[in-house]
Amino acid sequence: MPFYEDVTDFKNGQRNGWENGPDLPDGTIELEKGNYFWRGNLEVSSQAWPMIQPSLMKTFDLSVEERNKYYDIIFHYRIQERQAGEAGEITIAMCPGNVHFEEIVAWIDNETEINQWIKVVVKPARWFGPSPVLWIGTLGSRPDDRHRKIDIDNITIRNVHHRSIEFLRLISLR
Repeated sequence: MPFYEDVTDFKNGQRNGWENGPDLPDGTIELEKGNYFWRGNLEVSSQAWPMIQPSLMKTFDLSVEERNKYYDIIFHYRIQERQAGEAGEITIAMCPGNVHFEEIVAWIDNETEINQWIKVVVKPARWFGPSPVLWIGTLGSRPDDRHRKIDIDNITIRNVHHRSIEFLRLISLR
C-alpha cells in the first residue's frame, strides 16, 4: 500500500471532512494569532458506560484493504481555565465509529497545563478495521461534571508499515 497521510490543520476554516458529533453541534473553527483550530466540547454520553460521545468525527474514503492497515494518529489539544460546571477530570478517547474499540488517549485533570497546546501521539492500531469513521470524544468524567471545552488542531492520520509495528514491539520488550 502506498503511504497514506491525512492532515487537518483547519487552515482558512477548512474542516477536511471533520464534522461535529451528532449531539454536539456547537463546535466551531476559530482563528487566533494566525492559527486556525476547532473549538468545542467534550461531553459525556447519556448512554450507559462505556459509550463514547463524539465531539469530532470523520468518514475516511478507504478501501477494505486500506482499512485493515495500521495507522497512527497525532493531534494537539488545549484547554482553558475551568469554568463553573465544567469537568475537572475528563478523558479524550478515540474509536472507529460506533464500535466498542475505544481507546483513552489522554486524561485532562487539575495537572493539565492551561492554554498550552499538548501533543498526543496515539499508538498504532487497526483504527479503521470495523468502520471507516473515526471519532474523537470522551468516555467519561466524574458524575457531577459532564463536559469540558477543548480546542483541537493538527490532526494527522497516517499508515504505519507492519514491520515498523513489529520493530516498536521488539523495542518495548527490552
